[in-house]
Amino acid sequence: MNILHSLVKAIITFVIKARFFMILINRRLESLVRMPSLT
Repeated sequence: MNILHSLVKAIITFVIKARFFMILINRRLESLVRMPSLT
């Protein structure tokens, strides 16, 4: 049971970090796309 609990905890933290990174990447991509379109 302890191994399962730690595994679930690791998966949850991984999902949260993945979402956070996806938001950061999306924002950076938007800024990169907007810069050339303005010129």
